[in-house]
Amino acid sequence: MQFNINRHMVFDDPKFKCWKRRIEANGNILKNIEVLATISRDQNNLLVAFLDCRLLTPEGIEIPRYIAIRGESVVIVPMFTCPENKEIYTLMVKQHRIGDGDYNIEFPAGSTNSMEDDLKVIALRELQEELHINVSPEELRPLASGPISINSGLSDDRVYFFYFERKVPLAFLKEMDGRKTGCPEDYEYICIKLLKMSEVSNILNSSALIGVKLLERALNRVF
Repeated sequence: MQFNINRHMVFDDPKFKCWKRRIEANGNILKNIEVLATISRDQNNLLVAFLDCRLLTPEGIEIPRYIAIRGESVVIVPMFTCPENKEIYTLMVKQHRIGDGDYNIEFPAGSTNSMEDDLKVIALRELQEELHINVSPEELRPLASGPISINSGLSDDRVYFFYFERKVPLAFLKEMDGRKTGCPEDYEYICIKLLKMSEVSNILNSSALIGVKLLERALNRVF
């Protein structure tokens, strides 16, 4: 991973262009954009850009702001019904996160990049990588009409939530529980975690809380 300043990498990147279009579509003007730093795994693909800029609002107010440009991402909520006990379960992923260094339990997720625009393709790939489950595009359904803004005061993070549902035997889910997955070449070390869907609301992170709330709204039920 490389940490440097590359203005051309930023201004040519689809993530930056998408963010800039949203800013301007809401009637704002970006002024004095300064690239503070860029992070990439090579010299061609941008992972994160840190910018300092001035935002001229539609009301004519000029305000200084900084932002981390990361692009959009997807989160997938798996839903499994077991015929034996009629209980609804889910599979989540457990991994260390840099925010606090502790283990976090989240739904499978992944970021978009400049080479892929099909959100379903990205979601299906993440399910295979993180849960080792193959899901067809027809099974995957959106949980909202558009992306969810996660932290608009600091970054451009917008997340598209999907879900799929299947009937499976409990033995299948117990076999999945504790399985090690992820991409070690990207320093991603994951452990699959089996939970009842009713337990997810006790997990205090945005992936879990937003995911289960959107699922409840989509299915018109409470877990």
